[in-house]
Amino acid sequence: MISCEAPLVFAKACELFIQQLTVRSYKVSVQANKRTLQKDDIVTAVKATDVFDFLMDMVSASVADDCVKPTRERTYGFMLKQ
Repeated sequence: MISCEAPLVFAKACELFIQQLTVRSYKVSVQANKRTLQKDDIVTAVKATDVFDFLMDMVSASVADDCVKPTRERTYGFMLKQ
């Protein structure tokens, strides 16, 4: 059984996690003289921080997804004569 305080503790932990990830990502973007926080800033912050090592698999997978863009051909259910 979960006590009534558990959701509050989890919510605060999530808040602190997101805050730390955002602050570290913001510092990366400021060092690069950028005004907007982008995905690569978050990736750099995760790679530079030991505390976020558990995110390395997700970061490397998302970077790999960005590098390889599959091309799909549209099929309309019929063939056009050329």
